[in-house]
Amino acid sequence: MAKQKVSVELFYDGVWNDIVLDDDVLSSAIVIKRGQGDESSAPRPATVTLRLANDDDRYRTSNPLSPLYGKAGRNTPIRVSVGTSVRVTAEVSSWATDQTRDFRRTPRRGSAWCDIQAGGLLQRVGQWTEVLQSPITRQLSSYSSSLGLWPFEDDDGSAILTNVAGSLVSGTFTGNIDFRGDDGSEGSDQTLIVGSGASLRGTFKSVSTSGWQTLFHAKLAAAPSSATYSELFALTLSNGNTVRWSINNANYQVVTASSDGTVLSTVTVLWTSTTDPTTWVRYRLKMTVSAGTVSVEPAWYDENAAAVYGTSGTYAAAATGALRGWSIQGSSWTVDAAYSHVMGTSDSTLNLTSNYDAFASFNGYDGEKTAARWVRLMTENGLNYQYDGDFGTAALMGPQKSDTLPELIREIRDTEDGLIYDSADEVEITLRLRDSRYNQTPKLELFAGDMPALPREVTDDLDISNVVTAQQRNGGSATSRDDITPFVGTAPPPDGAGEYRRTVNVNIFDENDLSLWSDWYLSRGTVDLPRFPQVEVNMDAVSASTRAAAESVNIGDVITITGIREYVIRLNVLGYTETIGTHSRSIVFTCAPDQQFVIALYDDARYDSASSYSATNASVAATSLVIFTTNFGDVWSTVDTPYDILVAGEQMTVKTMGAVTGTGPYQQIATVTRGVNGIVKFINAGDDVHIATPGRYAL
Repeated sequence: MAKQKVSVELFYDGVWNDIVLDDDVLSSAIVIKRGQGDESSAPRPATVTLRLANDDDRYRTSNPLSPLYGKAGRNTPIRVSVGTSVRVTAEVSSWATDQTRDFRRTPRRGSAWCDIQAGGLLQRVGQWTEVLQSPITRQLSSYSSSLGLWPFEDDDGSAILTNVAGSLVSGTFTGNIDFRGDDGSEGSDQTLIVGSGASLRGTFKSVSTSGWQTLFHAKLAAAPSSATYSELFALTLSNGNTVRWSINNANYQVVTASSDGTVLSTVTVLWTSTTDPTTWVRYRLKMTVSAGTVSVEPAWYDENAAAVYGTSGTYAAAATGALRGWSIQGSSWTVDAAYSHVMGTSDSTLNLTSNYDAFASFNGYDGEKTAARWVRLMTENGLNYQYDGDFGTAALMGPQKSDTLPELIREIRDTEDGLIYDSADEVEITLRLRDSRYNQTPKLELFAGDMPALPREVTDDLDISNVVTAQQRNGGSATSRDDITPFVGTAPPPDGAGEYRRTVNVNIFDENDLSLWSDWYLSRGTVDLPRFPQVEVNMDAVSASTRAAAESVNIGDVITITGIREYVIRLNVLGYTETIGTHSRSIVFTCAPDQQFVIALYDDARYDSASSYSATNASVAATSLVIFTTNFGDVWSTVDTPYDILVAGEQMTVKTMGAVTGTGPYQQIATVTRGVNGIVKFINAGDDVHIATPGRYAL
């Protein structure tokens, strides 16, 4: 066999450096793994292992005389290619040097080497166990002009109110505070509840300013029922002024007063037609000065509101006074109220209400597409990414809550029913959207001679799930079950397989649609076909076109095998292991039946019948078949011919399908071509009739 045209490149000094040119790769094989080894729960990082000759000690990165010294080390990018095909790009996680007992550099004897292990970006990200801050906290923390941000998302028993921005001066409290007593708004983590007699305070970073804004979020335990005003939130300013935002049974009132109590401005506006204060409300107060007039501008909106409400008032003054402190008191209507995210900013031009980020983060990005959440989270965390598929058809997600990044991307994957894997040609992570998995054209078409050995056929219960629960993050669920399908349904053997339960954790926008997700995953888990778990291709023994096709196969693509069974085997690639020797190369694809992604299309003859059967016996020579159908909705199309049906394992092409007669069972007579899959057998009355390649209703 010809020597493989392999390049192994390390990225340093700003360029890719090919070390194979120096014959530094030993005869032990390079092993590359991408995608999944099976249908496991966590995305598996790509890996590559190889051995470098190290007689000259150049790959000991701690060696001051090594050309890599100070340039390469942990997570140095590495790239392996065969010819022009990049097979993997990863980060070196381990450099392990070793040598034989008799190794001597001068005079040369024995050998020394460096074993390299590298992983894709998923390997590094998979170790991130820190819980990401809530969407509101992350979004508000992005403002460089912040004078302080107190999310009130502290753990139970905390002695302070953590300030995550500004001067990092913690807030203080006295009295009864119930930390994590409320689930928070959709964009918040659990937050605190204010008890009777409680007092919360914080100090802003001091900045001289001619204008400023503050935010706070609150949810009252009950709507005010009295005309008596109760204070929601109060500010003190550097000039001694105070600003108090209060509420009664009809109005919001914002009062600005001087240090001696003189009222400078009173802004009163109805809340009853705009707000439900017993839901989470974002309150914003802005003060600016122009030509000796101070403007006081309160604004507010409910969680998931479609509009922002606000008003304004003025008073004569040369300056607003800079923000100094804030306070919240537990009294009247604020007892048992939940609060979160007090913030101040010196930038009065920021749009803290009606811009996209303000609305979306407050609502936890509710209704965000899976692809959009993927892009946002990857960008927020400084990670390289891409997605494959149609952004427009991606699933809509429910609110994003605080969690680790690996869990959040797992949630994206399962809500979308997509795939997450390390890209081959970049150190980046790819999200493959579900639409790109449907009804694919095969990337690789194999025949018996293309494989060193025929793949093993396995009929087992590994991938069966006939009772599927779609579990919503917030607690809702829907369960679907298949009680009737032979061999894979819940009926006790031999009629079925017995119960195989599975729970899929999702986060969808409309909880009323949970049954669509449980139905879809049930359909995926009740494919009654054998598995061909591993398919090996000897890359040195196939044609150039087959080799190129095999190199083009990505995670989630389809391969087919023709000529070893009575039907074309369609397989979905979950992952693969590629082994590259000096004079050999093979790829072993890990596969699952692809029929789970063959879906029904409107105006296409993919719909199956669940109640059709042969009405009479039919000999091996018969070219017509009398079909009975119990349910009228399952009768066969008379205009979409030709299409293939499957009866007792024999595939037939329907050339014509007769009109429906009778009142039930409904009768049709089909003219057929027999033995399309090489099987011709006697058909018994009562044998089920199905479409040859049944489609499934997709998400």
